[in-house]
Amino acid sequence: MRKILIIKKIHNSGIQLLKEKNGYSYEIIENPEDISLKKKLKDCDAISLRTSKFSKELIDSSPKLKIISRHGVGYDNIDLITAKKKILHYL
Repeated sequence: MRKILIIKKIHNSGIQLLKEKNGYSYEIIENPEDISLKKKLKDCDAISLRTSKFSKELIDSSPKLKIISRHGVGYDNIDLITAKKKILHYL
């Protein structure tokens, strides 16, 4: 089963889509500053962000991460250099 972390709540229709798909589990993290976030990222295949920062440290804590979804405009809250290196590793 693939695991998706959702940082900060998203619209209920997005949650409903995940509920309807087999093979996915998800968890909503309300507090991105929670120290347990790094631990949860270890088993995470995808992450969905709004405005929370997704730093090099957090990306490096995500060995299985393949997808970073950003709700909103821009990518200034994501360390793109580290994210690109990680994605190229999987290609």
